[in-house]
Amino acid sequence: GVKLTDVVLPLPGFDVVYPPYLKATYEEVSQSLLGLSLTDFSECTMVRLSGSYRAVAVCPKDLEWSAVPPEKLESWDQVLLETDVARLLAERPQTGQQEAKPSDLSAGANEKPDRSEHGAVVFSCILPPSAYL
Repeated sequence: GVKLTDVVLPLPGFDVVYPPYLKATYEEVSQSLLGLSLTDFSECTMVRLSGSYRAVAVCPKDLEWSAVPPEKLESWDQVLLETDVARLLAERPQTGQQEAKPSDLSAGANEKPDRSEHGAVVFSCILPPSAYL
């Protein structure tokens, strides 16, 4: 079997081999999101774009976490990040409302979450380059 941490995806460039079953999807996404073909990346003369491979998942090192109860958050002086799920739920239009416009998606992004009801989980870890939480 293969571990998920062994699976990589190509980043566009001249030195990258795309899996045949994904090449059409890569081409379509590159065209629709960037307005560029995969060939544009490999034939670029302004900047040498060799491309690369990025792991689908990584295992963090030295992972530590702690739960912070709601009552301790009242005096917490560090920034809490809203979860992606919370953002998506906040952006979802209510029944009978229009669909949210891209300009509306950042509304409320700077609002502080209500700390009186919910606790928090604090994570600390070391990730390899080009990996994000």
